[in-house]
Amino acid sequence: SPANNMSELWLVQINDSNMGISYGSIRLWASVGYAIMGGVYTYLLAGHSVYIAYIMYGIFALPAILLALSICSVPLSAEMKLEGRLRLRDLPFRKILCPVIIAFAAFTCVQNAAESGKVTFFIYILNDYGFGSEYLGVFMAVSAFCEVPTLLLSKRVLEKTGLLGWMIICLILKIFESLLYVFGNSLLFIIAGQITKGLCAGLLLSSRIQYLYHIAPKGLAATTNTLISSVGSVCSIIIMYSCQISLHKLSVLI
Repeated sequence: SPANNMSELWLVQINDSNMGISYGSIRLWASVGYAIMGGVYTYLLAGHSVYIAYIMYGIFALPAILLALSICSVPLSAEMKLEGRLRLRDLPFRKILCPVIIAFAAFTCVQNAAESGKVTFFIYILNDYGFGSEYLGVFMAVSAFCEVPTLLLSKRVLEKTGLLGWMIICLILKIFESLLYVFGNSLLFIIAGQITKGLCAGLLLSSRIQYLYHIAPKGLAATTNTLISSVGSVCSIIIMYSCQISLHKLSVLI
C-alpha cells in the first residue's frame, strides 16, 4: 500500500510537470495489466494452489523494481526533499489536519469501507450464480478494461467538470452499481455493475489523487496521502470486521 501511494503521487507530480504527460495516459496501463492478469489467474487457480498467486507476485516484483530504478526521477522541489527527512514528532499536524483534509479523510474512510465490502462479498454473489471463487479475476478484468477509456479521457473531462464535481458524479454511479447487485436477478446485472464500476473507477482514482495533491500543504502531499490512506485502511478493517461479526450472529439466530 505505501508503494502504491507513492507511485500514484509520483504520477501526479509528472502530470503537474512540464513533460506534457497526463496522469490517465500512464495510469491506464496499470488497468490493462490488472485486467490481463485477472484472466491469467483465473486459469492458474483452476489447476494450482492459491499460493501460485504469491509466487507470481514475487516474480513480477523483481522486474518492476529494476524498472523503477532505471527510470529518471522527476526533480524534487526543496519542500519535497525536506519532507523526506521529517520525523513523526516533527510533522506539522496543524497544517495537515485542516477542515478540508479532515473531511476528505472521513470521505476516504467511508469509501474504503464500501469498496472493501463490495470486493469481499462479490465472491458470494458469484457463488450464488454458480461461479467458483476462482472466476473473480474474470469479472475484475471486465471492470479493469472499462477503466481504460475513462483514464484516456480523464484530462479533458476533469478540465470541464473540475476534480470535486467529477468525484461526486462517480460516487453517484457507484451507488447505481451497488443497486444493480442488490436488485439484480441475472448475470447481466453483475456484468453491468462491473462495467459501471470500471467506467467511474478510473476517473474517481484520477480525480481523488489529484484533489488530495492540491489540498495538501505544499511539500507534504506524500505525508498527507499516507496519513489519510492509513486511517482509511484501519477504519475499513474495523468496519468490515464488525460487519462479518454481525452477519455471523444474524446467521446463527436465523
